[in-house]
Amino acid sequence: MNAYQLNDDAFLYVVFTFQLCAVGAGIPILLNELRTAESRRVLNKTSWLLKLLVLCFVGKWLWETYDLVEKQASSDSSDLFDPYRLLHIPNDGTFNTKEIKAAYKKLARKYHPDSVTLDYISEEKVKKRWLNLVKAYETLTKESKYKNFLLYGDPSGSSAIQALELAIPSWFVGSTN
Repeated sequence: MNAYQLNDDAFLYVVFTFQLCAVGAGIPILLNELRTAESRRVLNKTSWLLKLLVLCFVGKWLWETYDLVEKQASSDSSDLFDPYRLLHIPNDGTFNTKEIKAAYKKLARKYHPDSVTLDYISEEKVKKRWLNLVKAYETLTKESKYKNFLLYGDPSGSSAIQALELAIPSWFVGSTN
């Protein structure tokens, strides 16, 4: 585990804690505004609904970030993604070589879901193995995924950035905007 992964994990927990505090404080505040008949009568419904909408948004964001936190917490050192091991080649730090492509083609013929007999292995396991094989190949052949793998240990990139991307619409952060 390198320094980027440690900082990434810590930042993910900071984001998650912020979300918990926002939802934990927001619910009582909203309910307090509805406490008495007098406060309900003078309540600005638009303002209250806007607060409720923001609270629901942060709650949804919290729910999705929790999945990332669970994934990060449940992975141990033996569960780390290693594309070289998945492709049955030595981990020599190579990128996009003929050896990688040959290993992928050999394993793709063997483990493709259409060519595996489902007598002794479940369909779910076959699909998972295939997706891991494809993920390993893409990691070692696509430069952006390879850089993410080297920096964060995961070709998907930083889990903290993924948590933030859950809250920010993709059209908002797209290259055209």
